[in-house]
Amino acid sequence: MTRSISEQLQTLLQIQDIDQSIAELQRARIEQQNRIDEVSEKLAGIEARLQQLQEQRQTLQVERDRLQLEADEEQERILNYEKRIRDIRNDREYQALSREISASKKARADAEEQALAIMQELESLEADIATVEEERAGVQSELDELRATLADLETEVEAKAAPQQQERDKLAGAIDRQILARYEMVRKRFANAVVFAEGETCRGCNRRIPPQQFNQVLRESAIVVCASCKRILAPPSLKPTEAAEAAAETVGEGAATEQASN
Repeated sequence: MTRSISEQLQTLLQIQDIDQSIAELQRARIEQQNRIDEVSEKLAGIEARLQQLQEQRQTLQVERDRLQLEADEEQERILNYEKRIRDIRNDREYQALSREISASKKARADAEEQALAIMQELESLEADIATVEEERAGVQSELDELRATLADLETEVEAKAAPQQQERDKLAGAIDRQILARYEMVRKRFANAVVFAEGETCRGCNRRIPPQQFNQVLRESAIVVCASCKRILAPPSLKPTEAAEAAAETVGEGAATEQASN
């Protein structure tokens, strides 16, 4: 049985209400996911900075160990020189070995001084690493909480949206395919694909509607589309009353409660 234009417009408005309700439910989930993406990016930056500090620490530790080994080798060399110098009677050899001892002592002192400077740098670096690790732990904890909240949101959205989607599918089956296709196409651009025409004006884009088209809308003799924004136009007579809106909201909440209990 062919449904009247008025009936199809009323059904489209019902579908639009459901679509907007589901979109509102999804909006909270999307916002939460966006927040997760932001914090994940922040965490990645912290981890990159931490890795850089850890690599710097490793480089300094290797250099410190090399200098300590160098200082130990020079100390061993000094001990050997001092043992040998006690047995030397030739003045030239004595002077030459003395110079070797002095050179080794200087090399040892230089190595120890550089190693000490690196150890001081490492001490400061360790403090920086500890600070960044603490920051990372805090951000990781925040991210874990956000993900847990998202999981709860997804469960809530599914529980509330599922019965609404079922009702939408049922309503969509009663709409002429071409009219529904027009609605779906416009909905890709606007959240309100169906708007009311009042005072020869489209309430979607606030552009004037030609009198002949406006009369068609009022008579509900055809599906009329705004020439400017391409939204589907509905007559003011189809505007829901406050009582009807309250009843529809109650029905929607009841359906969601029933779905959740099942």
